[in-house]
Amino acid sequence: MLSVPKESNEVLPQNFFMAQAVTGKGCFDSYLAKIGRRETASCRCSRNIDETPQHVLEECPLYAKDRPAQLNIAESSTRNYLINTVKTLWKLEREDRRRHE
Repeated sequence: MLSVPKESNEVLPQNFFMAQAVTGKGCFDSYLAKIGRRETASCRCSRNIDETPQHVLEECPLYAKDRPAQLNIAESSTRNYLINTVKTLWKLEREDRRRHE
């Protein structure tokens, strides 16, 4: 699971994409299905697995490239991975939306 620092004196870079990776709200199909923007929460890698933040960020083979061995948000490699993965999910979301217009 994503390791988030508990120390109040630790300030981490924040942005639109990082917030979604940490909260699980936004571009994950599990969330989009919950709010009625998707018919199914299934991940693109399999019809039997929901596209949850945990699945995408820790398990999904589609997003394994550049995935750190351990997700620790205090490390820049993790932050870069989270941001790039969420950007990819948003790109896919926009492409899906255009196809269905």
